Amino acid sequence: VSSMGDRGTSNHSEVTDFILVGFRVGPELHILLFLLFLLVYAMILLGNIGMMTIIMTDPRLNTPMYFFLGNLSFIDLFYSSVIAPKAISNFWTESKSISFAGCVAQIFLFALFIVAEGFLLAAMAYDRFIAICNPLLYSVHMSTRLCAQL
Repeated sequence: VSSMGDRGTSNHSEVTDFILVGFRVGPELHILLFLLFLLVYAMILLGNIGMMTIIMTDPRLNTPMYFFLGNLSFIDLFYSSVIAPKAISNFWTESKSISFAGCVAQIFLFALFIVAEGFLLAAMAYDRFIAICNPLLYSVHMSTRLCAQL
């Protein structure tokens, strides 16, 4: 007599890959979608890297507002780089699957950058609040040290 909870006779299966369905379009549109998504991703990369470069190289932009904007560009650069490369590669390849570990890593990084962006937007809101409510004391309140701590 065997019991229902007997591990030796039960069936176990493990998920190792997820199949990504994506867009239900014909194969002729895959190249067009690949190019469109690649163009948008390249523009995101170019815009964020350009903004960070301008903020770092121009000494007139060494203010708290531009410090936060540079960090926002940095987070957006990685935020868009979490999912976009895999989505773009799915248009090009026949294998439209992602490993379980890859999926967990994408979800973790996506959530991490969402939370980081939320905290950064809160710090930017605080910066603007101080600038509007106490404009004469702004440089005293928003020091480089406070910006780095925020």
